[in-house]
Amino acid sequence: MSTLTGIPPDSLEPQGADAQRDLLAPLRAVRARLRAYVVIGAALQFLLAVLAACVLQFMLDRWLRFTVDQRAFLNGTLTIFWLWVLHRYLVLPLERPLPVDLLARWIDARHPELHENIAIAVQLTDERRSDQQFNSPDLIRAVVHDACAAARRISFMSVLDHRRAQRQGLLLVLIAALTAASAAVPVVAETLRTWFARNWLLQDVPWPQRTYITPVIPEGIESGRRSFPIGDELRIVARIDGEPSDTATLQRWTAGGRRGAEPMTRRGGQRWEVSLGVLTESVQFRIVGGDERTREYLIDAVERPHVHRTVARITPPAYTGLPPAVLEQQTVLDVLRGARVEIEARTNRPIAEARFVGPDEFSVPCELLAPDRIVAHLSTVAPDPPDTTAAPPLVPGVYRFELRDTDGLTDSRPVRFTIKVVADRPPMVELRAEGVGAMVTPLAEVQVELRAEDAYGLAAVSLNAQRGDGVPTAIPLPEADNLERDYRGAAVLSVPRLGAEPQERIRLLAEAVDRDPAKNVGAAPPLELRVVTADEFLSEMARREMELRREFERLVSEQRVYGDALERVLATIGDESAQNAVRQQLSALARRQNTQASRCVAMRRQFAQILAELRTSRVLRSSEERRLGELIIDPLGELGDELIPQAASAVAALRGDAGAERVAAVRTRQAEIVRKMQALLANMLEWEGYREALALLREIIAAQGDVREDTLRAIEAQLDAILGDPAEGADKSIQP
Repeated sequence: MSTLTGIPPDSLEPQGADAQRDLLAPLRAVRARLRAYVVIGAALQFLLAVLAACVLQFMLDRWLRFTVDQRAFLNGTLTIFWLWVLHRYLVLPLERPLPVDLLARWIDARHPELHENIAIAVQLTDERRSDQQFNSPDLIRAVVHDACAAARRISFMSVLDHRRAQRQGLLLVLIAALTAASAAVPVVAETLRTWFARNWLLQDVPWPQRTYITPVIPEGIESGRRSFPIGDELRIVARIDGEPSDTATLQRWTAGGRRGAEPMTRRGGQRWEVSLGVLTESVQFRIVGGDERTREYLIDAVERPHVHRTVARITPPAYTGLPPAVLEQQTVLDVLRGARVEIEARTNRPIAEARFVGPDEFSVPCELLAPDRIVAHLSTVAPDPPDTTAAPPLVPGVYRFELRDTDGLTDSRPVRFTIKVVADRPPMVELRAEGVGAMVTPLAEVQVELRAEDAYGLAAVSLNAQRGDGVPTAIPLPEADNLERDYRGAAVLSVPRLGAEPQERIRLLAEAVDRDPAKNVGAAPPLELRVVTADEFLSEMARREMELRREFERLVSEQRVYGDALERVLATIGDESAQNAVRQQLSALARRQNTQASRCVAMRRQFAQILAELRTSRVLRSSEERRLGELIIDPLGELGDELIPQAASAVAALRGDAGAERVAAVRTRQAEIVRKMQALLANMLEWEGYREALALLREIIAAQGDVREDTLRAIEAQLDAILGDPAEGADKSIQP
């Protein structure tokens, strides 16, 4: 039943004092007594529900050793149950409406002899009746009068079950008294205090017993739950307090349904130990020993924290002008000195602490961007101005992330990074002089080409000429003020403007500076030139030309030998039994012919170099230029590029088709080559003789000059002897 509600007080106003006294007042008393009986019954039901639930809670926790969260859940369940009992046995009955006309019908039903007069009288006294104006007042007074007279002869309380209410009240008092008396017993009181502290204050206090077993390894298992790495050996160590037990058994089970019991081994007097092997899945366990039955403990099988994805962001120094480089999943990093490095890592588990550790006790704390994202901020140079709190500069070596997750687990196999700190290399500088060797004349104009290159940009390039040990003189370079990463420029070294004399040396020095604040300087190997007279220079050129002529003579001789060998092979072409040998010999002869072509090309380059040096040193005559160009260099090019390679191809072609026409063509080509070579050699010998005659003439002229000087000195001596030397006479006059 729910709360009792009757009609409003104004509607219960009687039609007279008798009705108020004899009808309505007793009915209200019945309603109040009924409500009191409902409260007594609800209190008894609630007390029984509380005692039953607490006993059940006590037994479950005493036997199963619930964890804090399990106890909290059970508390919530019991609280909901008790609220339901109150609602069922107290709130609903008190909310149920109990109007006086309903109570009057109960009275009439209890006393049939009244013929429902009580209910009729109560209804007639209700002023809310819509048909009241049609009722006779005299009739109402008569009915009410009879009902009041009948009500005085009976007891309205007879409709209630007083004995049941008395039993419920007595039982309520008895149960409450027994509960209070039991709680006063010291042993029970201590047990109840433990029960209340564990279950309602949610404290981790142990139940009173002789033996207490507490797991202590893995570390942190005392809380009831511990994460443990998959693949590691799980060893459970428990501490014994109180009376030691003779045996202890670890009962275990997994979510997969595997169960088992492992006897524990005693270590010392106060420890039990057992190994569960390599952990592969989560496991729950409890330990039973003596009168101890521990609560359930959970070992969560988790992976150790490790890095599964990395992104390295390398920000080069500002002077390079390069954007940051983003490298994913790379563990070998080449870092330019002066660059900043950020290595972001994603982990498989939430991380509590991370450090980036390297050689020489290098250690940098990592920033936690998210539970599973960390980043290490690194630099390859010390901060400017100095900062004692900043990390030391990176040094080349092997680095790793040291991780510790929220469960205290660490990474046993960390990802290793090999970081190489690369210094900015000096610029590459190349200096080359066109058409010049080791010697030049005082009139030489040397064409110089300078090339400089730096990966991150050039700041300056310079070209200097040093005469002997003097101060270097700068040679202007075009577009040297607008430099990028690559520079190519040409300049002219004017020996006359430099004022170098014969027997002096000139050194060409080329340098380039990059944009690194440290100013890395790159230099080309110095180019040294020796200044000689025109005669010395021409003599050197003649010597080199003579060596080339001798080399060409050997080449002509080898060509003749080659022609003889070819003729012998051509003579055996018709022999069917020697065809394989002939093909092999033809292949060898073709390769040999190509080698001679390469030698001709090399000799042509050397003659061209002689011509260029003559032109650079301003000693080249037009006849000499024609001789070297038209009579030597061009024929050598024709031999090396056309005639000899074509002849080699023709010889090689004989391996497949050795017809008479092809053989004749080969002989013709060989004869043409020999003829060209002989003509070229004749030109060399002719001009060599001319050079020798010219050199002899120069020697005669030089000797004639010496004879003239000797003659003049002899004449002067004779005149001095005839006329006498005043200085000599003065000297003689002062002698004693």
